[in-house]
Amino acid sequence: MQILTQIVDYIVHVSGADWFGISQKRDTNNEQGLVKLTYHGAPSRPIFPLTSDFSLLSNNVQVALSKKPRIINDIESYQAQGGEYYICDPKVKSEVCLPILTATGEMLGIIDAEAFKTDFFDENTVALLIAACLLIPNYLPA
Repeated sequence: MQILTQIVDYIVHVSGADWFGISQKRDTNNEQGLVKLTYHGAPSRPIFPLTSDFSLLSNNVQVALSKKPRIINDIESYQAQGGEYYICDPKVKSEVCLPILTATGEMLGIIDAEAFKTDFFDENTVALLIAACLLIPNYLPA
């Protein structure tokens, strides 16, 4: 966990993101869920149920179930167009959610980065987040 926390701190320091966290897919009460392991920023929901019903509300769950990244640089516009989004903090204007996968494509979890500005996540910041997704599997708890 110490190295995962160091990764979170590094990402926040380099990117300037207002919120960044690592969540792992785990069994919780006989259900699959995304459990927040470590993060920087305001407290938020600790577990997201990995269900199709919850995916209708949650960008994080949608990414975990589809294994496809989401980059939303204007949340207000995204929601106005019908995009699902779970609001943890109304100050968030941009979000990137990326899957953490094994080399064979098995879902391990997600990373979630948020900013209080629209159009925050440029190609360099997204590249940094992708690099984190490649490193994190080496340090996830069993």
